[in-house]
Amino acid sequence: MIQTKRLLPKGGIYSFGGGIPLKVDGNIIGAIGVSGGTVKQDQAICEIAVDMFTRECD
Repeated sequence: MIQTKRLLPKGGIYSFGGGIPLKVDGNIIGAIGVSGGTVKQDQAICEIAVDMFTRECD
């Protein structure tokens, strides 16, 4: 977070795809985050992982 504040004007926060919270029975129990590809690639992998997690919990 310290580096983010130095890089962004006025200490703002920048958000981009690649992370999705994990929910069970409507409660957030964790999250999956992916980084290394493009934002579109990271988000796609995250969505697949969340779908697999959801199937395992059902």
